[in-house]
Amino acid sequence: MNSKISILLIGPFPEPLSGVSIANQVVNEVLSEDSQFEVDLINTSYSRFDEEIGKFSFKKAFFYLTLNLNILKEKIRNNQNSLLGISNQFLNNNKNNFLSYSNRVNSASKLLESLSYKSVIKRGFAVIRNSSNKVIGKKTDIIRDNKLSIETKFGIIKAEIKDEQ
Repeated sequence: MNSKISILLIGPFPEPLSGVSIANQVVNEVLSEDSQFEVDLINTSYSRFDEEIGKFSFKKAFFYLTLNLNILKEKIRNNQNSLLGISNQFLNNNKNNFLSYSNRVNSASKLLESLSYKSVIKRGFAVIRNSSNKVIGKKTDIIRDNKLSIETKFGIIKAEIKDEQ
């Protein structure tokens, strides 16, 4: 995945000119030239130098209110992008997990089918059961009534033992 690193620069930028605003401008230019970064900025510079420090000004109040709203908007946008990325990653992981489990279930199903006695019968073998429907594995499994059922690929055949050797 080739995604850019997002950087948000918050600070004063020229105009008006100051040492900090020029330094921030240089940082912004250097980062913007590098293709691995996506740079957004919020300029906190008040449009003019104001020597009336400490006095209330509606212009300054409105400026800083707008500035804070822009910061909040940027923060919400970044959170939405992060959530979108996490959501896509979650969906891709779930899709991959589903495909993996689906493949495992299909493999297990094929293995189960190949090991099933029904597939052995289809190849020409038979299963013989006593009258209690228990598979006969040894001579003692035959019940005194001597009735058997033989399951073949052609169907079930009922039989009775007449003579034992």
